Amino acid sequence: MAVFSHNGRRIAYQSEFAPFAHDLLLLHSSQFNASFWRPVLEALRCEPPASGRVITCDWQDEKRGVEGMAEDLNALMRTLGLQSVHVVACGDAAAVAGDISRQSPSRFTNVLFYPRAVPDKEDLIAAIREFAQI
Repeated sequence: MAVFSHNGRRIAYQSEFAPFAHDLLLLHSSQFNASFWRPVLEALRCEPPASGRVITCDWQDEKRGVEGMAEDLNALMRTLGLQSVHVVACGDAAAVAGDISRQSPSRFTNVLFYPRAVPDKEDLIAAIREFAQI
């Protein structure tokens, strides 16, 4: 994991090559940690890499509020130079990603939000594979 610092706040993130040409940002609910995405990442590693990246991060900081967390996450995306970003957001991360969409309407190319219920592991992997066009 790497660490991004913005306005005195730190965001731990992981970046891996992806089997598609766009960047994919995976945001888990505050009820989970980055290991939530492990089955998805393992499934994506089975495919030959292309020019895109998959980024997971621990974006949560309840003291910052949705708007502040969106600002921090948007700064991380700018710093990493994420292009043609697809985002999958689960639980309360959907509100943060939605706020980024309002702050920067062209930030995301495609969005897949699970604001209430997250599918089981196999269904989530299948949905992300279809969403990421693999």
